[in-house]
Amino acid sequence: MGAGSDAGPHFVSLPALRWHFTFLSAGDPAYRDKAELEAMKTRDPEATAAQRLLERGVEQHRLDPIRAEEAKAMERAVEHALSATKPGPERIFEGLLSAGGAA
Repeated sequence: MGAGSDAGPHFVSLPALRWHFTFLSAGDPAYRDKAELEAMKTRDPEATAAQRLLERGVEQHRLDPIRAEEAKAMERAVEHALSATKPGPERIFEGLLSAGGAA
């Protein structure tokens, strides 16, 4: 049975390499060297998925609106996160998991 069947729920696992926006300075050689970043970019799940779709006959003009909407959604999420009220020190351990369970 494939993911397109009506047989019930499906689980999809998509490992992702987050090579951008995960640290303060993408150019900081102490964190990641340039060669490592370039190698990670070649395995970017969004870019590789788009390339596979193009290779299978999906036309670029069909992918462009999807990519544009996703970029807008990401911009909205970043704006929301940056404008959110910062938690005070009394909440520093809230939701923190430890070996003994939630803190």
